[in-house]
Amino acid sequence: MNIEHSNPPRSNGCRRETSALWRASKQSLASLVFGQDVLIDVVAIARSGLSVGKILIGEFDINLSKVRHVMAWVYERYARERNYLNVQIEAKKVAPATAE
Repeated sequence: MNIEHSNPPRSNGCRRETSALWRASKQSLASLVFGQDVLIDVVAIARSGLSVGKILIGEFDINLSKVRHVMAWVYERYARERNYLNVQIEAKKVAPATAE
């Protein structure tokens, strides 16, 4: 599944499975949702065939949290909410080295 509004960051040219950034993002997602009841609001099917959705634990927006903590960048093709882009702009100011 792709996370609505966001994708894990990738190193330049690296496949996501081997990118240290991608692995860190995957681990951060697992730590946020493990053992929790989550709601996944599927909003689209990507060209890859994967579902694109927003992950919520109650009112807590996992997608937005991952962007805020530099564990994902906004996937503009599916971003429907402007606040994701605003949070990404602020996150890039804090962590410019991973903003590629």
